[in-house]
Amino acid sequence: MKFILSLWLFLTVSIAHAQNRFSLEQKEIGMSIYVPWLNNIRYFDYYYKKPEALTGFNGLGAGVFYRVNAFKYSLNASLIQIQLAPWGNYAAGTTREPIVKTMGIDAMVHYAPIDHLQLVGGINYYNLHFRQPLNYEKIVLKESDASLGLTFGIEGRLADPVNFGLFYRPAIIGLDNRFRSYSISFELRADLAFWKSPRKARPFRTTPPRVIPTTTTPGGRRVPLKRSGPPKSPRPTKEQSEKNLPLRVIVPQS
Repeated sequence: MKFILSLWLFLTVSIAHAQNRFSLEQKEIGMSIYVPWLNNIRYFDYYYKKPEALTGFNGLGAGVFYRVNAFKYSLNASLIQIQLAPWGNYAAGTTREPIVKTMGIDAMVHYAPIDHLQLVGGINYYNLHFRQPLNYEKIVLKESDASLGLTFGIEGRLADPVNFGLFYRPAIIGLDNRFRSYSISFELRADLAFWKSPRKARPFRTTPPRVIPTTTTPGGRRVPLKRSGPPKSPRPTKEQSEKNLPLRVIVPQS
């Protein structure tokens, strides 16, 4: 309960702060190019029949985005193939190292509560491909796992227009089996806007002022105009009220 209240308070203050920062409204449409440079992927090893995790480098992704002030909406596609070195096709140890790669699509919402910082959330579809060379033969064990999941991340501004971010993508629904994989990626992203709207003042909703009709007195003063209506009858005086009282008849008792 305390976490929910704290989150609600943080979002309320952040949105109010963002509205003050973006008093001028601007929209952008563009494309993103990003590199999932360092990745950790949890997968199911079909050769040893158990879950494994592999950390490595290299990937490439691209997408489109639409930005309105503090909010950005993006659709991205990426390909990640784990390599044990940042450059080149390097494999340490035996030639039986598994080959793991993922192909996926992310639909994300980016929100900037403060300058140079973005919170990211969304949904994704990922297909994980597993290949395992078998000893010295040419036979290769091939399997794939498709899943639907969520995307969480945080991005920081490195230098305009380059951002760096950390993303966590857990699988929620396994489409091929019940194993739920996940991936953690450190990414570098460049947002290239090819259309920007001119900055304009945001329309604020205001209550129209109340208009009070006035009139000018013979002395030149402006006073509120009294509403016209049927003339009120004057209140009766005490004498008139006593005259109009009904007569009381006193009957003697026998």
